[in-house]
Amino acid sequence: MHGYLARVSPATLSATFALTLLAWAFLVLGTIAFLNSAAPNTLRWEEAMIVFVFTSIGGAIPALPGGLGTYEAAAVLALQRFGLDFNESLALALGLRLCNIALTVPWALLVATRSGT
Repeated sequence: MHGYLARVSPATLSATFALTLLAWAFLVLGTIAFLNSAAPNTLRWEEAMIVFVFTSIGGAIPALPGGLGTYEAAAVLALQRFGLDFNESLALALGLRLCNIALTVPWALLVATRSGT
């Protein structure tokens, strides 16, 4: 890794860092927007952020590819902490997963086709 970083210019590293922050910002805003539109006046933005943190951790737990199942379980757990029942939480968790896929897959395909991978 040390050799790779030595060959990458500071401008490339800065651009990569900025794009990574932008991608995370879009995911956070997407989570807040989805939860506010799917369940209006149910969660404050701070609570939606906590749901985002829970789902990020749940999606990172190595189980099935893409955190399938652990992501949704983490979302249900977080949403139930804020007073939603299991069925509402599960529906929101599945909708949130679809929303995140819709936000990330087009960008991933664009990057993959532009980079030749």
